[in-house]
Amino acid sequence: LNFKQGQWLTNFRYLRLRIKDDLAGIKSYRATLNGRWILMEYDPKTHIISYDFTDLDFKDAKHILKLDVVDNVGNNTTFTSTFFKKN
Repeated sequence: LNFKQGQWLTNFRYLRLRIKDDLAGIKSYRATLNGRWILMEYDPKTHIISYDFTDLDFKDAKHILKLDVVDNVGNNTTFTSTFFKKN
């Protein structure tokens, strides 16, 4: 929602994505940043998951976000994106 592939996010506080399944609904999701699990909060009314960047210290500039979403019938979708951020 609030970023594009390869974008600098240095001034951003939150990372936001929309996950939605019109038919079965969302069963689970798992997000990693540079291979490390991150806690994302899900709002089922808006279908938005968000991550607070203050949870980690960003020493390197390049970061890889991977998000796996599973619906209630077992279909899996993976989203991967690269962005840049430094503290």
